[in-house]
Amino acid sequence: MFEKIRKISPVFIKGAASLILAIAIVWTIIVIVPPVSDRIRAGDDVKVKVSENGFSLEVFSKRVSDLRAAKATAGETIAKLDTENWPDWATKTIGQRAERTYSILFGKTILWIDDLHPTQNVVERRLLRTIGLNIDSVRCQDDAKKMLSQERYYAVIVESSVFKSSGDNCKPPEKGLEPGKVYRSEFVDWLRVHYPEIPIIAYSATIGTLKKDNGVPPGLFGATKFTSELFHLVIDALERIRQ
Repeated sequence: MFEKIRKISPVFIKGAASLILAIAIVWTIIVIVPPVSDRIRAGDDVKVKVSENGFSLEVFSKRVSDLRAAKATAGETIAKLDTENWPDWATKTIGQRAERTYSILFGKTILWIDDLHPTQNVVERRLLRTIGLNIDSVRCQDDAKKMLSQERYYAVIVESSVFKSSGDNCKPPEKGLEPGKVYRSEFVDWLRVHYPEIPIIAYSATIGTLKKDNGVPPGLFGATKFTSELFHLVIDALERIRQ
């Protein structure tokens, strides 16, 4: 009997060790790899210690500092992180919110309709990716409808073009927006009918300014012209979505 045990024990121990190793590898892939790979994709310094929930406030602070210090390059607008759009306190408060809600934010994809100027909001998209979000950017409503039919989106960010254009086209809008009027968007109305569960946020200097007199346009979760407020609106919207 003891002879059998001696023969079985090495095999058993070897099998148990292999099982433990396999479990450790799977745990590493599930817990550690996604945050790191997401940071690499977002262009962050992965040498900074990864916290338990996959988000580090130090990484976010460094990212904001780098973008603020960067000079505008061809096709990019860095000015969106000036002190009006992104006050000094915003980095810490938004970073803390992102830390608390990282499990909600991580891996969620947002669709951004970029007002026919897809290079204008590069900075905002980079920072949204830093807190764990994926961003798909399209240039107009037609493209947005195609993407919505193919992917699941947890929020849609629109700009003023969806309130200036009528019909489905990818041409520059022909009319502007005026104070004192309540504007409806055919595209926003279409979204509310076909995708009522998706919150819609307007990020636009025009809409954000008109909000003072006109209020938030019908069908929107919120509207702003400030970058810091955009982040709070996005986190608010995703916190309210049932998984």
